[in-house]
Amino acid sequence: MHTYETHLRSCGYTGALPYWSWPLDLSSVRFSPLFDGSDTSIGSDGIPTPHEGMKLNWPGTTPSGESFVHISPGSGGKCIQSGPFANATVNFGPYGETGSLSSPDPTAAGQARGIKRDLNGDPGRRWSTFRNITELILESKNIEWFQGVLQGMTQYTGGAASLGVHGAGHYMIGGDPGSDAWITPGDPAFYFHHGGVDRVWWLWQMLDLDGGRKDVFGTNTMMNNPPSGETTVEDWLDMGPLAERVRIKEVMNSLGGELCYVYI
Repeated sequence: MHTYETHLRSCGYTGALPYWSWPLDLSSVRFSPLFDGSDTSIGSDGIPTPHEGMKLNWPGTTPSGESFVHISPGSGGKCIQSGPFANATVNFGPYGETGSLSSPDPTAAGQARGIKRDLNGDPGRRWSTFRNITELILESKNIEWFQGVLQGMTQYTGGAASLGVHGAGHYMIGGDPGSDAWITPGDPAFYFHHGGVDRVWWLWQMLDLDGGRKDVFGTNTMMNNPPSGETTVEDWLDMGPLAERVRIKEVMNSLGGELCYVYI
């Protein structure tokens, strides 16, 4: 998010970096000021098209049938129909048939297409309510539990299938690339969503900043696949050509090191 904001400012942007508060839009995402297709939005829902919902074996859920996550169909399905980014092009991808995997070579030529959205309040009403967020912040005693519940991992949800606050926000956007974990930053909505995720983590962290909430948990590979060593705050965050790499410990305080921001 810091790298994204830095590049926005290099293009002349001078405002604050907004975040998406998901609970405000649970009744109808497509009427949100963020997605209503107005000039101050980030474009509308996708063009409506009849389609079925999704059945996901979300990372961290159990493989038995009743533990799959079922999501009702959204209100769009095809490319953004009006407002900003209606004519934008995505080049990475495309969205995989399984709902979770990109093509074998996401950088291959010939994959240019419009941004598809399938705005959907269903996952948000189940996992991104004010209550979900409040319980996540107040009941998580360490970063292991905070991120486990945030991600909806069954070992932290009592075995219940869940997208968690994080995953639910992605599937509220839906479509292509919004529902593809590997290329979802291709929709500008990604940054508003992850601003919301960062804000929730920041609120949790600020409750006990000096009491161990500047730490990390887990290994250097997602879901430890393939198995890898434990991540520490001494490890590097590498954004490739977009920014200089920094150690994790240098960005664990929003008012110190590389960063200078608060949420309101």
